[in-house]
Amino acid sequence: MPVRTLVIADDVTLQRLLSHAMTGESHEVLIARNTPDGLRRFSVDRPDLVIVDAAVKGADTIDVVERLRLAEPAGAHAAIVLLGTTDPAARVKGLRSGADDYLAKPVHPA
Repeated sequence: MPVRTLVIADDVTLQRLLSHAMTGESHEVLIARNTPDGLRRFSVDRPDLVIVDAAVKGADTIDVVERLRLAEPAGAHAAIVLLGTTDPAARVKGLRSGADDYLAKPVHPA
């Protein structure tokens, strides 16, 4: 059974990069182009993994992660990865918000 992965990103290039990198690697990739759509898809599709771009326009990434974690029942079990800057303070803040991992952009497909 494939890992259901939700990508929350408004950058089309990033969406394509992540989708291409994971498709065929036992991932079913779902795309949400904004935070409200991402939160809706999270509750409906119940993904195993969520990748959140910290640069989504109009979104407070920390709030998004906290809202995902509070979503029942999937929020307690899904892995959440933030994509953001190389700033160490942003990394710490993201991980403290409930993210499981933090990757600095640009992300290499491998």
